[in-house]
Amino acid sequence: MPRSKNDSESDHEESEESEEEEVVRKKRTYKKKKKNNDDGKYRPSTYRIPKKPKPVNAPKRPMTAYFLFAASKRDGYKKENPEMKLGEVSKAIGTEWKALDDDDKEEFVSQAGKLMKKYKTERKKYEQSSAYKRYKKKLKEWNELYKEEWEEQQYEKEQKRLEAKKKKSKKTSSSSGGKRKRGRTKKRKD
Repeated sequence: MPRSKNDSESDHEESEESEEEEVVRKKRTYKKKKKNNDDGKYRPSTYRIPKKPKPVNAPKRPMTAYFLFAASKRDGYKKENPEMKLGEVSKAIGTEWKALDDDDKEEFVSQAGKLMKKYKTERKKYEQSSAYKRYKKKLKEWNELYKEEWEEQQYEKEQKRLEAKKKKSKKTSSSSGGKRKRGRTKKRKD
């Protein structure tokens, strides 16, 4: 039976609809099953003590006279000796500070004193603020809830570190104690 033009158009539309349905079916995704925590696999404890609260917007302590001196001299040392490492620069600054007379140090000591006075006034102002009171409240709560656990964790960490250090020292001391001969040794007859 010959098809009319209208029949071919309706067939074409039906085929487009079925293709769209197939595409939609392919796009469907299924949620993965969540694993049960009790499935027999080992999972180490992920519980961690929250960090100790820190003061927000608190003024920072000022530098001491020595650090003011070191900050003023460090750039000069780096320009003169660019190959010097940080530790070497610090040693050189320290020896120079020790060699200075009290009169030469007075400039840095007075500057440090002025900075300390400024810090103390800012600190008093900060202690009167609501931010400081919130910090103290959070700190008190943290101490009540977590301080003992935190101290235990710190003690355990220190013990592990000391054990590892002992093991390492035992390995190095036993390996450095002379060369051992391997294999059979012949007995001499005198």
